[in-house]
Formats: sequence, structure tokens, C-alpha cells
Amino acid sequence: MPNRSLAALFHECSRIRRSELKAFAEKEGQAAFMELVRHPTLVGTGRMTGEWVDSPDQRRMAATVLFREKGGSATPEEDSAGVRDMLFSLVVPPERLAGAQRFRIGRTSDSEIVIPDYSVSTRHASIHYQDRRYYLEDLNSTNGTSVNGAPVDEVVPLHDGDRIKFGRFQFQLAWPASLFAMLAPQASRHTAESAPLTINDLTDALGRFDYLYLKEFCRTSRLEAFKKLVPHPVLVGSSFFPGMQWQSRENVSATIPVFPAGGMAGKINSFMTGTLFPLVKNPASTIPDRSFLIGRAPTADLRMNEATVSALHARIDLQENRLFLSDQESTNGTSINAHTLRPFDAREIFIGDKVRFGKNLFVLVSPDSLYTTLSR
Repeated sequence: MPNRSLAALFHECSRIRRSELKAFAEKEGQAAFMELVRHPTLVGTGRMTGEWVDSPDQRRMAATVLFREKGGSATPEEDSAGVRDMLFSLVVPPERLAGAQRFRIGRTSDSEIVIPDYSVSTRHASIHYQDRRYYLEDLNSTNGTSVNGAPVDEVVPLHDGDRIKFGRFQFQLAWPASLFAMLAPQASRHTAESAPLTINDLTDALGRFDYLYLKEFCRTSRLEAFKKLVPHPVLVGSSFFPGMQWQSRENVSATIPVFPAGGMAGKINSFMTGTLFPLVKNPASTIPDRSFLIGRAPTADLRMNEATVSALHARIDLQENRLFLSDQESTNGTSINAHTLRPFDAREIFIGDKVRFGKNLFVLVSPDSLYTTLSR
């Protein structure tokens, strides 16, 4: 699998090929695995024992059939019938991380997650991703949905390790690190002992933190380890200033001039909202190690591919544990707490400051605050 694309592992019914994903995990190790799998996965664990209440004729009519459970456990014979090969990754595109994404679960091919079984309704349930969390909702299905044995009667939040049942099929929701431990337990133990993560392992190609991976690290690591990995404040996307039309695509070739409204009135969300940019050097950077360029250019350290950000928009310099921000003669300007900076006039920035690049507003957050939020 040279291209390391998760889509390359998909086959019928939008499932992931478990055998190939397991082989990849065992061969490439945890860092490469978590670069490939960045979102939770529904892992098939078994089918419930029981009996069909309606006649086989109704199944031939492609109708959902009422199923009555017996004993509430899956038999080994049913486990070996392919249920454990069911893996569905809840893939959320990076540009949608700040918004909502819905995954419909059902028996027919118009669902994102297809479980072709008569105990599963055509529109059985849905999982949606919003505000950095996953939620599950039953859609008035015939045989119901449950989480950890409790019927789902309203929208419920999901967590790593939750046991979810759709009809007679049971799954476990696994965050990337948990999935790796399932598929390659020996490699997982070896990785934990001998291969400490670096900050580059936690960031994507644009220099942004991968939120779920970072949250997993915070949940399993102490504050001291986090601050060693993330020693400097982090820019957290807060909102998006009004003005000219926002272009939702990344990888723009020219800066779009805008004239944002005064103050904070009318701010709206964009895909930058909630984005986490640590002060990390780009290997292609052309400036000193304690300086960080912000912009769309491939050589920028914090690569904000948004239409109102210039190729080389601003610069942060670290001087004796103090941060200084300067505008690099950008098209749409840089401001600190609504005070517009003159080009190349460096001003010190502090924890809690609101910093604007073009139409994008960020808040400077300390490592301690970020860890406290993510480790909950």
C-alpha cells in the first residue's frame, strides 16, 4: 500500500479490509498507522443470538424483520462468519473539522455505513460529528440501537471503547490508538516502550495539530510529557470575520482582498475555527529556528491555506520565552486585540490575546490550558 491512503482499503459496503489494515499496522508501526487512520472506527465484534419473528417471505420482500434476542451474547460460530471483518472508519475531511459531518447507518447502499442484514433498517441510525465530538441517534429503527447495553432514545455522545449495537450486530468504537492496539498488540507494546512521539507525529502536512490524535495523547500522558512536546503557546482558531465572500477551498493561488467589519460583530465560523497551530518548524523553512512564518507559502511554518491569508503573511519570533508578532506587509493585515499592526513592526503577544490574520481570528492558548481541555 505505497500511497498510504485509507480509501485504498475500502471494499464493498464501504468497509475497510481488516486483514490489510492489520498487516499495515504490524509492518509499519504506530506512527505510520495513525498517520493513515486519524478518526474513530466502528469494529465489528459479533452478532446477537436470537430468532426472527416474521416469516422468511418478508425477507424476500426486502423488508426489515423483527429480531428477538436470546441471552444477549454472540456465539463463536457467528463471530467467525465475517462480523469481525466489519470495520467502518468515520472519516472526517480536514476542511470539515470545525463543522458537522453525518454518517448514516442502514441496510441499503445509499448509507455511508452499510450493514446488509434484515435486522438493520433502511434508515437505522446516524452518527454525526460536531464541535469535535461524535454523537449517535437512532432513526426509529425496527430493532433499535443501543450503547453499552442502554437503548438509544435520544442523541447520545460517543466515547472510545463504547459498545454499539445496530439491530443484531454489535460494534466497538475505537479511537486510532485503541484500534492499533487491537490489530497489532505486540507492535503496540513495543512502540510504547521504544518509540516516543515527536510533535511532528501529531501534526499534519499544513503544520496543524491532528485534534483526535492530540486528544488521545493528552488522555494517556501526563502534563509534563505534554509540555515537553508542546513547550510554546498554540494558536487556536476562534472565528472568521465578515466581509467579502468566503471561499471554502484550500490551496489558493492569490490573496483575496477583503475589508472586514469593525470590532467583533458578525463573526462566523470557518474551517479555521478550532484549528490548532503549534509553533513548529517546517523542514522547508528558510528562516532561523526560533522564528515562525505564517502564510500560504510552502516554506511557511504555520501554513494557513485560506484565501485572505498572504503567501508570507506574518512572523512570530521567540526571544527569551517571549513571543513577538509582526506583519510581513500582507494584503489583508494582521492585528492583536483589534489593533492593526504596521508592516514589520513587531509587538509582543501574550496568552489570551486575539490575533487576526486576514479574516481569520485566533486566540493564543497556553500549553497548560490546552492540556486541561483535551485531557478531559
